[in-house]
Amino acid sequence: MMALCTSNIRALIAFTAVLSGAFFYPTLVQGQVSQNATTYKSEIDELLSINSVSVLPFSDNVQGIYSRPLESHLTEAISKMHRWDYQPLNSIGPVLSPEDLEGDIEKARQMAGGVSADAFIAGRISKGPNGVTIVMSLFLTKDAKLIAKATSQDARRFDIVDLKKEVDSLLTKIISQIPYQGRILSRDSQRITVNIGSRDGVQAGQVLSVIQIITATRHPKFNFFISTEKEIIGQIKLLKTDETLSFGIVLTEKEKGAIQKGAKVGGLDFVKYPETDALNDPSGGRDLKDRGDSSVSFGENPNVWLPTRTPTFGQVGARIGDTYYTSSANLSGVGSLSSATYFAPSVAIDGELWMTSAFSIHAGFKQGIIPIDNPRAGAAPNKLNQSLTKYELMFGYNFRFASNVWGPTVEALLGYMNYRLYVDNSTPEAYTTMTYSGIKAGLQGYFPVSRDGLWSAGAEIFMVFQPNLSETPVSSGASNTTTINMFGLTASRKLRENLKGVAKLDFEQYATSFSGNGTRTNDATSTSQRHTTLSAGIYYMF
Repeated sequence: MMALCTSNIRALIAFTAVLSGAFFYPTLVQGQVSQNATTYKSEIDELLSINSVSVLPFSDNVQGIYSRPLESHLTEAISKMHRWDYQPLNSIGPVLSPEDLEGDIEKARQMAGGVSADAFIAGRISKGPNGVTIVMSLFLTKDAKLIAKATSQDARRFDIVDLKKEVDSLLTKIISQIPYQGRILSRDSQRITVNIGSRDGVQAGQVLSVIQIITATRHPKFNFFISTEKEIIGQIKLLKTDETLSFGIVLTEKEKGAIQKGAKVGGLDFVKYPETDALNDPSGGRDLKDRGDSSVSFGENPNVWLPTRTPTFGQVGARIGDTYYTSSANLSGVGSLSSATYFAPSVAIDGELWMTSAFSIHAGFKQGIIPIDNPRAGAAPNKLNQSLTKYELMFGYNFRFASNVWGPTVEALLGYMNYRLYVDNSTPEAYTTMTYSGIKAGLQGYFPVSRDGLWSAGAEIFMVFQPNLSETPVSSGASNTTTINMFGLTASRKLRENLKGVAKLDFEQYATSFSGNGTRTNDATSTSQRHTTLSAGIYYMF
Protein backbone atom coordinates (compact mmCIF):
# COMPACT_ATOMS: atom_id res chain seq x y z
CA MET A 1 0.00 0.00 0.00
CA MET A 2 2.81 2.33 0.92
CA ALA A 3 4.67 1.43 -2.33
CA LEU A 4 1.55 2.21 -4.32
CA CYS A 5 1.14 5.63 -2.71
CA THR A 6 4.77 6.41 -3.31
CA SER A 7 4.44 5.43 -6.96
CA ASN A 8 1.34 7.60 -7.37
CA ILE A 9 3.07 10.59 -5.79
CA ARG A 10 6.02 10.22 -8.16
CA ALA A 11 3.72 10.03 -11.17
CA LEU A 12 1.86 13.14 -10.02
CA ILE A 13 5.13 15.09 -9.67
CA ALA A 14 6.27 14.01 -13.16
CA PHE A 15 2.90 15.00 -14.66
CA THR A 16 3.07 18.41 -12.94
CA ALA A 17 6.59 18.95 -14.30
CA VAL A 18 5.42 18.18 -17.82
CA LEU A 19 2.51 20.60 -17.54
CA SER A 20 4.78 23.31 -16.09
CA GLY A 21 7.24 22.88 -18.91
CA ALA A 22 4.50 23.07 -21.49
CA PHE A 23 3.06 26.17 -19.85
CA PHE A 24 6.30 28.09 -19.43
CA TYR A 25 8.02 26.94 -22.62
CA PRO A 26 6.54 29.65 -24.92
CA THR A 27 7.40 32.29 -22.35
CA LEU A 28 10.97 31.02 -22.09
CA VAL A 29 11.30 30.90 -25.87
CA GLN A 30 9.87 34.36 -26.23
CA GLY A 31 12.25 35.70 -23.57
CA GLN A 32 15.16 34.02 -25.31
CA VAL A 33 14.21 35.52 -28.68
CA SER A 34 13.75 38.96 -27.16
CA GLN A 35 17.10 38.70 -25.43
CA ASN A 36 18.94 37.65 -28.60
CA ALA A 37 16.96 39.84 -31.01
CA THR A 38 18.97 42.26 -33.16
CA THR A 39 18.90 45.83 -31.90
CA TYR A 40 17.83 48.07 -34.79
CA LYS A 41 19.51 51.29 -33.73
CA SER A 42 22.31 52.82 -35.74
CA GLU A 43 24.74 55.39 -34.40
CA ILE A 44 22.95 58.25 -36.15
CA ASP A 45 19.60 56.87 -34.95
CA GLU A 46 20.84 57.02 -31.36
CA LEU A 47 22.19 60.54 -31.93
CA LEU A 48 18.80 61.78 -33.15
CA SER A 49 16.86 60.30 -30.23
CA ILE A 50 15.37 63.28 -28.40
CA ASN A 51 13.39 62.57 -25.24
CA SER A 52 14.08 65.75 -23.28
CA VAL A 53 14.88 69.37 -24.14
CA SER A 54 16.31 72.35 -22.22
CA VAL A 55 16.01 76.05 -23.04
CA LEU A 56 19.03 78.36 -22.88
CA PRO A 57 18.57 81.98 -21.77
CA PHE A 58 17.35 84.05 -24.71
CA SER A 59 19.14 87.20 -25.86
CA ASP A 60 17.65 90.43 -27.20
CA ASN A 61 18.67 94.01 -27.97
CA VAL A 62 16.14 95.69 -25.66
CA GLN A 63 17.57 94.81 -22.23
CA GLY A 64 15.50 91.69 -21.65
CA ILE A 65 12.07 93.17 -22.41
CA TYR A 66 11.39 90.40 -24.93
CA SER A 67 13.88 87.67 -24.00
CA ARG A 68 12.63 86.91 -20.48
CA PRO A 69 8.87 86.54 -21.15
CA LEU A 70 9.38 84.68 -24.45
CA GLU A 71 11.93 82.33 -22.89
CA SER A 72 9.49 81.59 -20.05
CA HIS A 73 6.69 81.02 -22.56
CA LEU A 74 8.80 78.54 -24.55
CA THR A 75 9.77 76.71 -21.35
CA GLU A 76 6.11 76.42 -20.39
CA ALA A 77 5.14 75.25 -23.88
CA ILE A 78 7.74 72.45 -23.83
CA SER A 79 6.69 71.46 -20.32
CA LYS A 80 3.16 70.87 -21.62
CA MET A 81 4.33 68.86 -24.63
CA HIS A 82 3.79 65.11 -24.82
CA ARG A 83 6.59 64.40 -27.29
CA TRP A 84 9.41 65.98 -25.27
CA ASP A 85 10.09 66.35 -21.56
CA TYR A 86 11.38 69.68 -20.29
CA GLN A 87 14.68 69.47 -18.40
CA PRO A 88 15.95 72.53 -16.45
CA LEU A 89 19.57 73.60 -16.97
CA ASN A 90 22.21 72.29 -14.59
CA SER A 91 24.14 75.57 -14.74
CA ILE A 92 23.83 79.01 -16.32
CA GLY A 93 26.71 80.38 -18.37
CA PRO A 94 27.01 83.39 -20.69
CA VAL A 95 23.97 84.34 -22.76
CA LEU A 96 24.80 83.27 -26.31
CA SER A 97 22.76 83.73 -29.46
CA PRO A 98 22.02 80.86 -31.89
CA GLU A 99 24.54 82.36 -34.32
CA ASP A 100 27.24 82.33 -31.62
CA LEU A 101 26.73 78.60 -31.11
CA GLU A 102 26.40 77.81 -34.82
CA GLY A 103 29.62 79.60 -35.69
CA ASP A 104 31.78 78.34 -32.80
CA ILE A 105 31.61 74.62 -32.04
CA GLU A 106 33.76 75.05 -28.91
CA LYS A 107 31.27 77.48 -27.40
CA ALA A 108 28.47 75.07 -28.27
CA ARG A 109 30.29 72.18 -26.58
CA GLN A 110 30.91 74.24 -23.46
CA MET A 111 27.24 75.13 -23.33
CA ALA A 112 26.23 71.49 -23.92
CA GLY A 113 28.32 70.51 -20.90
CA GLY A 114 25.77 72.16 -18.63
CA VAL A 115 22.78 70.47 -20.26
CA SER A 116 21.52 67.09 -19.08
CA ALA A 117 18.73 66.92 -21.68
CA ASP A 118 19.13 65.30 -25.11
CA ALA A 119 18.87 68.68 -26.87
CA PHE A 120 18.65 72.38 -26.11
CA ILE A 121 17.12 75.43 -27.75
CA ALA A 122 18.87 78.79 -28.11
CA GLY A 123 16.98 81.93 -29.09
CA ARG A 124 17.57 85.54 -30.14
CA ILE A 125 15.09 88.41 -30.43
CA SER A 126 15.99 91.58 -32.33
CA LYS A 127 13.78 94.65 -32.48
CA GLY A 128 14.38 96.89 -35.49
CA PRO A 129 12.61 99.56 -37.51
CA ASN A 130 10.97 96.93 -39.73
CA GLY A 131 9.67 94.72 -36.91
CA VAL A 132 10.81 92.00 -34.54
CA THR A 133 12.99 89.11 -35.68
CA ILE A 134 13.00 85.87 -33.67
CA VAL A 135 15.54 83.11 -34.26
CA MET A 136 15.27 79.72 -32.52
CA SER A 137 17.78 76.89 -33.02
CA LEU A 138 17.73 73.33 -31.68
CA PHE A 139 21.11 71.76 -30.86
CA LEU A 140 21.89 68.15 -29.98
CA THR A 141 23.67 67.79 -26.66
CA LYS A 142 25.79 64.81 -27.73
CA ASP A 143 27.64 66.53 -30.60
CA ALA A 144 26.68 70.19 -29.83
CA LYS A 145 25.62 70.71 -33.47
CA LEU A 146 22.54 72.30 -34.96
CA ILE A 147 19.70 69.97 -35.89
CA ALA A 148 16.83 72.35 -36.70
CA LYS A 149 16.26 76.09 -37.02
CA ALA A 150 13.30 78.43 -37.52
CA THR A 151 13.19 82.20 -38.05
CA SER A 152 10.46 84.82 -37.97
CA GLN A 153 11.86 87.75 -39.95
CA ASP A 154 10.72 91.32 -39.23
CA ALA A 155 7.31 90.40 -37.84
CA ARG A 156 5.17 93.55 -37.63
CA ARG A 157 4.23 92.67 -34.08
CA PHE A 158 5.60 94.30 -30.96
CA ASP A 159 3.13 93.08 -28.34
CA ILE A 160 4.28 90.23 -26.06
CA VAL A 161 1.05 88.29 -26.61
CA ASP A 162 1.52 88.34 -30.39
CA LEU A 163 5.20 87.42 -30.11
CA LYS A 164 4.33 84.41 -27.94
CA LYS A 165 2.24 83.16 -30.86
CA GLU A 166 5.30 83.59 -33.10
CA VAL A 167 7.35 81.50 -30.65
CA ASP A 168 4.69 78.76 -30.74
CA SER A 169 4.81 78.81 -34.54
CA LEU A 170 8.61 78.56 -34.58
CA LEU A 171 8.52 75.64 -32.13
CA THR A 172 6.10 73.83 -34.46
CA LYS A 173 8.45 74.43 -37.40
CA ILE A 174 11.40 73.06 -35.44
CA ILE A 175 9.45 69.93 -34.48
CA SER A 176 8.49 69.39 -38.13
CA GLN A 177 12.19 69.26 -39.08
CA ILE A 178 12.84 66.27 -36.79
CA PRO A 179 13.01 63.21 -39.13
CA TYR A 180 10.47 61.16 -37.17
CA GLN A 181 7.09 61.84 -35.55
CA GLY A 182 6.93 59.61 -32.47
CA ARG A 183 8.49 56.90 -30.31
CA ILE A 184 7.49 53.50 -28.97
CA LEU A 185 7.06 53.95 -25.22
CA SER A 186 6.57 50.31 -24.30
CA ARG A 187 6.02 46.82 -25.75
CA ASP A 188 4.40 43.80 -24.15
CA SER A 189 4.25 40.83 -26.53
CA GLN A 190 2.56 42.36 -29.61
CA ARG A 191 0.97 45.23 -27.68
CA ILE A 192 2.65 48.61 -27.97
CA THR A 193 2.21 52.16 -26.65
CA VAL A 194 3.15 55.21 -28.76
CA ASN A 195 3.71 58.79 -27.57
CA ILE A 196 1.46 60.35 -30.24
CA GLY A 197 -2.29 60.68 -30.23
CA SER A 198 -5.28 62.44 -31.73
CA ARG A 199 -3.58 65.81 -31.16
CA ASP A 200 -1.01 64.68 -33.73
CA GLY A 201 -3.66 63.67 -36.25
CA VAL A 202 -3.62 59.90 -35.83
CA GLN A 203 -6.74 57.79 -35.33
CA ALA A 204 -7.77 54.25 -34.46
CA GLY A 205 -7.27 51.78 -37.30
CA GLN A 206 -4.33 53.70 -38.77
CA VAL A 207 -1.22 51.74 -39.78
CA LEU A 208 2.14 53.40 -39.08
CA SER A 209 5.70 52.49 -40.02
CA VAL A 210 8.41 51.94 -37.44
CA ILE A 211 11.76 53.14 -38.76
CA GLN A 212 15.40 53.41 -37.94
CA ILE A 213 17.56 56.23 -39.33
CA ILE A 214 20.56 54.82 -41.21
CA THR A 215 22.38 57.90 -42.52
CA ALA A 216 21.92 61.66 -42.36
CA THR A 217 23.37 64.48 -44.47
CA ARG A 218 24.18 67.76 -42.75
CA HIS A 219 24.18 71.18 -44.36
CA PRO A 220 27.87 71.98 -45.11
CA LYS A 221 27.53 75.50 -43.78
CA PHE A 222 24.89 75.56 -41.04
CA ASN A 223 25.12 71.87 -39.92
CA PHE A 224 21.37 71.22 -39.77
CA PHE A 225 20.15 67.98 -41.40
CA ILE A 226 19.28 68.27 -45.10
CA SER A 227 18.12 64.68 -45.61
CA THR A 228 18.01 61.33 -43.86
CA GLU A 229 17.92 57.77 -45.12
CA LYS A 230 15.48 55.55 -43.23
CA GLU A 231 14.78 51.84 -43.07
CA ILE A 232 11.35 50.44 -42.22
CA ILE A 233 11.77 47.71 -39.59
CA GLY A 234 8.06 47.00 -39.06
CA GLN A 235 4.48 48.23 -39.01
CA ILE A 236 2.04 48.85 -36.18
CA LYS A 237 -1.74 49.29 -36.16
CA LEU A 238 -3.37 51.68 -33.74
CA LEU A 239 -6.40 50.26 -31.94
CA LYS A 240 -7.11 53.10 -29.51
CA THR A 241 -6.04 56.74 -29.49
CA ASP A 242 -6.13 59.24 -26.66
CA GLU A 243 -5.18 62.89 -26.98
CA THR A 244 -1.43 62.32 -26.49
CA LEU A 245 -1.07 58.50 -26.45
CA SER A 246 -2.01 55.63 -28.72
CA PHE A 247 -2.26 51.89 -28.16
CA GLY A 248 -1.91 49.25 -30.81
CA ILE A 249 -0.34 46.01 -31.95
CA VAL A 250 2.66 45.01 -34.03
CA LEU A 251 1.56 43.82 -37.48
CA THR A 252 4.94 43.04 -39.03
CA GLU A 253 8.61 43.37 -38.13
CA LYS A 254 11.91 42.37 -39.73
CA GLU A 255 12.46 39.73 -37.07
CA LYS A 256 10.92 38.88 -33.75
CA GLY A 257 11.62 41.64 -31.23
CA ALA A 258 12.94 44.13 -33.82
CA ILE A 259 10.45 46.78 -32.69
CA GLN A 260 11.61 47.72 -29.21
CA LYS A 261 11.03 50.46 -26.69
CA GLY A 262 12.46 53.72 -28.04
CA ALA A 263 12.02 52.80 -31.71
CA LYS A 264 10.95 55.70 -33.93
CA VAL A 265 7.61 56.07 -35.68
CA GLY A 266 7.28 57.86 -39.01
CA GLY A 267 4.96 58.24 -41.94
CA LEU A 268 2.11 60.19 -40.36
CA ASP A 269 1.70 62.27 -43.51
CA PHE A 270 1.39 59.99 -46.52
CA VAL A 271 1.73 61.19 -50.12
CA LYS A 272 -1.64 60.90 -51.85
CA TYR A 273 -2.22 60.53 -55.62
CA PRO A 274 -5.45 60.76 -57.61
CA GLU A 275 -7.25 57.46 -58.17
CA THR A 276 -7.23 55.97 -61.68
CA ASP A 277 -8.17 52.72 -63.37
CA ALA A 278 -5.59 53.15 -66.14
CA LEU A 279 -2.52 50.96 -65.60
CA ASN A 280 -0.48 52.65 -68.34
CA ASP A 281 -1.21 56.27 -67.36
CA PRO A 282 0.58 57.38 -64.18
CA SER A 283 -0.79 60.90 -64.52
CA GLY A 284 -4.21 59.79 -63.32
CA GLY A 285 -6.14 59.20 -66.55
CA ARG A 286 -5.30 62.16 -68.79
CA ASP A 287 -2.78 64.92 -69.23
CA LEU A 288 -3.48 68.10 -67.29
CA LYS A 289 -3.04 70.23 -70.39
CA ASP A 290 -6.01 68.44 -71.98
CA ARG A 291 -8.36 69.58 -69.24
CA GLY A 292 -10.88 72.31 -69.86
CA ASP A 293 -9.36 74.58 -67.22
CA SER A 294 -5.79 74.17 -68.48
CA SER A 295 -5.67 77.76 -69.75
CA VAL A 296 -6.45 78.98 -66.24
CA SER A 297 -4.02 76.56 -64.62
CA PHE A 298 -1.08 77.22 -66.89
CA GLY A 299 -1.72 80.67 -68.37
CA GLU A 300 -0.14 81.85 -71.61
CA ASN A 301 3.19 80.37 -72.70
CA PRO A 302 3.66 78.24 -69.56
CA ASN A 303 7.18 77.43 -68.42
CA VAL A 304 8.49 74.64 -66.28
CA TRP A 305 8.69 75.79 -62.65
CA LEU A 306 11.45 74.62 -60.35
CA PRO A 307 11.94 75.72 -56.73
CA THR A 308 14.83 78.14 -56.19
CA ARG A 309 17.61 76.85 -54.02
CA THR A 310 18.75 79.14 -51.23
CA PRO A 311 22.42 80.16 -51.58
CA THR A 312 24.47 78.01 -49.24
CA PHE A 313 27.86 77.14 -50.77
CA GLY A 314 29.33 80.36 -52.21
CA GLN A 315 29.22 82.82 -55.07
CA VAL A 316 31.03 83.70 -58.29
CA GLY A 317 30.81 86.89 -60.31
CA ALA A 318 32.43 89.16 -62.89
CA ARG A 319 32.68 92.93 -63.19
CA ILE A 320 33.67 95.25 -66.04
CA GLY A 321 35.14 98.59 -65.07
CA ASP A 322 37.09 101.68 -66.04
CA THR A 323 39.98 103.17 -64.06
CA TYR A 324 41.23 106.68 -63.58
CA TYR A 325 44.96 106.00 -63.33
CA THR A 326 47.81 108.30 -62.27
CA SER A 327 51.51 107.48 -61.84
CA SER A 328 54.60 109.45 -60.89
CA ALA A 329 58.31 108.93 -60.45
CA ASN A 330 61.14 111.17 -59.21
CA LEU A 331 64.40 110.51 -61.04
CA SER A 332 67.78 111.79 -59.93
CA GLY A 333 69.02 114.44 -62.37
CA VAL A 334 65.77 114.39 -64.32
CA GLY A 335 63.07 115.48 -61.90
CA SER A 336 59.46 114.49 -61.57
CA LEU A 337 57.64 112.42 -64.21
CA SER A 338 53.88 111.99 -64.13
CA SER A 339 51.20 110.35 -66.29
CA ALA A 340 47.44 110.04 -66.14
CA THR A 341 44.58 108.51 -68.12
CA TYR A 342 40.84 108.39 -67.73
CA PHE A 343 40.47 105.32 -69.94
CA ALA A 344 41.84 102.10 -68.51
CA PRO A 345 39.34 99.25 -69.00
CA SER A 346 39.51 96.21 -66.75
CA VAL A 347 37.76 92.91 -66.02
CA ALA A 348 37.56 91.40 -62.54
CA ILE A 349 36.45 87.88 -61.58
CA ASP A 350 35.67 87.03 -57.94
CA GLY A 351 34.71 83.80 -56.21
CA GLU A 352 33.82 82.76 -52.67
CA LEU A 353 33.45 79.33 -51.11
CA TRP A 354 31.56 79.25 -47.80
CA MET A 355 33.15 76.41 -45.85
CA THR A 356 30.96 76.91 -42.77
CA SER A 357 28.62 79.62 -41.50
CA ALA A 358 31.71 81.55 -40.35
CA PHE A 359 34.73 80.49 -42.45
CA SER A 360 35.14 81.18 -46.15
CA ILE A 361 37.72 81.20 -48.95
CA HIS A 362 37.98 84.12 -51.40
CA ALA A 363 39.78 84.23 -54.75
CA GLY A 364 40.08 87.21 -57.10
CA PHE A 365 41.59 87.94 -60.50
CA LYS A 366 41.79 91.25 -62.37
CA GLN A 367 43.15 92.08 -65.83
CA GLY A 368 43.41 95.59 -67.25
CA ILE A 369 44.95 97.75 -69.97
CA ILE A 370 46.38 101.19 -69.11
CA PRO A 371 47.71 103.23 -72.09
CA ILE A 372 49.62 106.43 -71.18
CA ASP A 373 51.80 109.07 -72.78
CA ASN A 374 55.55 108.76 -72.24
CA PRO A 375 56.25 111.52 -69.69
CA ARG A 376 59.99 111.75 -70.38
CA ALA A 377 60.93 114.42 -72.90
CA GLY A 378 62.79 113.08 -75.91
CA ALA A 379 62.14 109.47 -75.00
CA ALA A 380 60.85 106.91 -77.48
CA PRO A 381 58.23 105.64 -77.99
CA ASN A 382 55.79 108.51 -77.36
CA LYS A 383 53.03 106.15 -76.20
CA LEU A 384 53.49 103.53 -73.50
CA ASN A 385 51.23 100.52 -73.18
CA GLN A 386 50.74 99.11 -69.71
CA SER A 387 48.95 95.91 -68.70
CA LEU A 388 47.76 95.13 -65.20
CA THR A 389 47.46 91.64 -63.72
CA LYS A 390 46.31 91.19 -60.15
CA TYR A 391 45.29 88.10 -58.20
CA GLU A 392 44.69 87.21 -54.57
CA LEU A 393 43.70 84.30 -52.33
CA MET A 394 42.23 85.07 -48.91
CA PHE A 395 40.57 83.35 -45.97
CA GLY A 396 37.68 85.01 -44.14
CA TYR A 397 35.88 84.83 -40.82
CA ASN A 398 32.30 86.06 -41.02
CA PHE A 399 30.24 87.77 -38.34
CA ARG A 400 26.65 87.37 -39.54
CA PHE A 401 23.79 89.30 -37.96
CA ALA A 402 20.99 87.45 -39.74
CA SER A 403 20.14 83.87 -40.65
CA ASN A 404 20.43 84.39 -44.42
CA VAL A 405 23.07 85.65 -46.85
CA TRP A 406 21.13 88.88 -47.51
CA GLY A 407 21.38 90.14 -43.95
CA PRO A 408 24.03 92.43 -42.44
CA THR A 409 27.50 90.92 -42.13
CA VAL A 410 31.09 91.90 -41.29
CA GLU A 411 33.99 89.74 -42.45
CA ALA A 412 37.66 89.75 -41.46
CA LEU A 413 39.98 88.67 -44.31
CA LEU A 414 43.62 87.60 -44.46
CA GLY A 415 45.59 86.23 -47.41
CA TYR A 416 48.12 86.76 -50.21
CA MET A 417 47.99 89.27 -53.06
CA ASN A 418 50.10 89.89 -56.17
CA TYR A 419 49.97 93.01 -58.38
CA ARG A 420 52.00 93.30 -61.61
CA LEU A 421 52.03 96.39 -63.81
CA TYR A 422 53.88 95.70 -67.04
CA VAL A 423 55.08 98.74 -69.05
CA ASP A 424 56.79 99.06 -72.43
CA ASN A 425 60.51 99.77 -72.39
CA SER A 426 61.55 103.25 -73.45
CA THR A 427 64.83 104.94 -74.26
CA PRO A 428 65.85 106.51 -71.97
CA GLU A 429 63.87 104.74 -69.18
CA ALA A 430 60.74 106.37 -67.83
CA TYR A 431 58.92 103.65 -65.86
CA THR A 432 59.79 100.06 -65.02
CA THR A 433 57.66 96.94 -64.85
CA MET A 434 56.78 96.59 -61.17
CA THR A 435 55.46 93.57 -59.23
CA TYR A 436 54.08 94.05 -55.71
CA SER A 437 53.22 91.14 -53.41
CA GLY A 438 52.50 90.68 -49.72
CA ILE A 439 50.08 89.69 -46.97
CA LYS A 440 46.72 91.42 -47.43
CA ALA A 441 44.44 91.91 -44.41
CA GLY A 442 41.33 93.94 -43.72
CA LEU A 443 37.58 94.10 -43.19
CA GLN A 444 34.54 94.22 -45.42
CA GLY A 445 30.89 94.59 -44.50
CA TYR A 446 27.43 94.75 -46.05
CA PHE A 447 24.04 95.79 -44.74
CA PRO A 448 20.57 96.24 -46.29
CA VAL A 449 19.49 99.83 -46.92
CA SER A 450 15.91 99.31 -48.11
CA ARG A 451 12.94 97.96 -46.17
CA ASP A 452 12.30 95.20 -48.70
CA GLY A 453 15.92 94.07 -48.40
CA LEU A 454 16.57 94.35 -52.14
CA TRP A 455 19.23 97.07 -51.90
CA SER A 456 22.43 96.75 -49.86
CA ALA A 457 25.48 98.91 -49.30
CA GLY A 458 28.94 97.96 -48.18
CA ALA A 459 32.47 99.12 -47.55
CA GLU A 460 35.91 97.54 -47.32
CA ILE A 461 39.38 98.57 -46.18
CA PHE A 462 42.65 96.65 -46.61
CA MET A 463 46.35 97.02 -45.99
CA VAL A 464 49.28 94.96 -47.25
CA PHE A 465 51.81 93.90 -44.65
CA GLN A 466 55.45 93.24 -45.48
CA PRO A 467 55.01 94.23 -49.15
CA ASN A 468 57.72 93.18 -51.57
CA LEU A 469 58.62 95.01 -54.81
CA SER A 470 60.55 93.63 -57.75
CA GLU A 471 61.36 95.54 -60.97
CA THR A 472 62.35 94.64 -64.52
CA PRO A 473 64.33 95.15 -66.70
CA VAL A 474 66.23 97.54 -64.38
CA SER A 475 65.95 98.52 -60.70
CA SER A 476 65.32 102.03 -59.41
CA GLY A 477 67.38 101.68 -56.21
CA ALA A 478 69.35 99.30 -54.04
CA SER A 479 66.52 98.99 -51.47
CA ASN A 480 62.95 100.21 -51.14
CA THR A 481 60.16 100.86 -48.67
CA THR A 482 56.62 100.26 -49.93
CA THR A 483 53.15 101.16 -48.64
CA ILE A 484 49.95 99.73 -50.12
CA ASN A 485 46.45 100.88 -49.09
CA MET A 486 43.06 99.89 -50.50
CA PHE A 487 39.47 100.77 -49.70
CA GLY A 488 36.19 100.68 -51.54
CA LEU A 489 32.43 101.22 -51.53
CA THR A 490 29.85 98.73 -52.81
CA ALA A 491 26.19 98.84 -53.79
CA SER A 492 24.19 95.73 -54.70
CA ARG A 493 20.68 94.92 -55.87
CA LYS A 494 18.99 91.57 -55.30
CA LEU A 495 17.71 90.39 -58.68
CA ARG A 496 16.68 86.87 -57.70
CA GLU A 497 17.24 84.56 -54.78
CA ASN A 498 20.52 83.43 -56.35
CA LEU A 499 21.44 86.50 -58.40
CA LYS A 500 22.51 90.04 -57.60
CA GLY A 501 23.88 93.06 -59.44
CA VAL A 502 26.95 94.73 -57.94
CA ALA A 503 28.58 98.15 -58.47
CA LYS A 504 31.93 99.01 -56.84
CA LEU A 505 34.11 102.09 -56.44
CA ASP A 506 37.66 101.03 -55.52
CA PHE A 507 40.65 103.14 -54.50
CA GLU A 508 44.18 101.70 -54.54
CA GLN A 509 47.53 103.36 -53.88
CA TYR A 510 51.02 101.86 -54.26
CA ALA A 511 53.81 104.14 -53.02
CA THR A 512 57.53 103.29 -52.88
CA SER A 513 60.63 105.20 -51.80
CA PHE A 514 64.10 104.06 -52.90
CA SER A 515 67.58 104.37 -51.42
CA GLY A 516 70.97 103.48 -52.84
CA ASN A 517 71.96 103.00 -56.44
CA GLY A 518 69.95 100.83 -58.82
CA THR A 519 70.78 99.56 -62.31
CA ARG A 520 68.84 102.14 -64.30
CA THR A 521 70.53 105.15 -65.91
CA ASN A 522 68.91 107.59 -63.54
CA ASP A 523 68.09 106.27 -60.08
CA ALA A 524 64.62 106.95 -58.72
CA THR A 525 63.93 108.31 -55.26
CA SER A 526 60.19 107.45 -55.29
CA THR A 527 57.36 106.13 -57.43
CA SER A 528 53.59 105.80 -56.96
CA GLN A 529 50.53 104.44 -58.75
CA ARG A 530 46.92 105.33 -57.97
CA HIS A 531 43.84 103.51 -59.27
CA THR A 532 40.28 104.79 -58.95
CA THR A 533 38.04 102.13 -60.52
CA LEU A 534 34.30 102.15 -61.10
CA SER A 535 32.97 98.71 -62.05
CA ALA A 536 29.69 96.83 -62.29
CA GLY A 537 28.73 93.20 -62.80
CA ILE A 538 26.61 90.19 -61.95
CA TYR A 539 27.16 87.66 -59.14
CA TYR A 540 25.62 84.20 -58.96
CA MET A 541 25.20 82.55 -55.56
CA PHE A 542 24.92 78.79 -55.33
